[in-house]
Amino acid sequence: MPNTTYFKNMVSGSLFGKSAVFNVPDTYYLAVSTTKVSEDGSNFTEPTDPSYARVPIVNSSASFGEPDNGVVTNKQNIEFAESSQDWGTITTTGLFDSETEGNLLMYDHLDQPKTVERETVFLIKPGSLSIITGDCPEG
Repeated sequence: MPNTTYFKNMVSGSLFGKSAVFNVPDTYYLAVSTTKVSEDGSNFTEPTDPSYARVPIVNSSASFGEPDNGVVTNKQNIEFAESSQDWGTITTTGLFDSETEGNLLMYDHLDQPKTVERETVFLIKPGSLSIITGDCPEG
């Protein structure tokens, strides 16, 4: 997942004493977007379906595997609630520091966008969400 400008600035500023220290969240929130996100975190468009909510991911060894060459992956299914309306075509996933609003930390454009219709469960299987904190190509 490429890092947003916000995340890069917080980490760099924390490491070199130039900004408030970045507090690692106890829980991250995975969201989906129907638009491609910009590096500055703009243009993240979440579904408006009342059944849609970001999925909490507890920051623990139960959620994420050991780092491998700077990359961690999810160890469990990440499952969104069943859609009660069409969500459209999901093009991007994003990791936020808050259940609503908050800051987009990282994002990734799906290799194959997925259309979510009514009564569909959007699922990310174990090992399918790769997270890297560092320089990586935009997905």
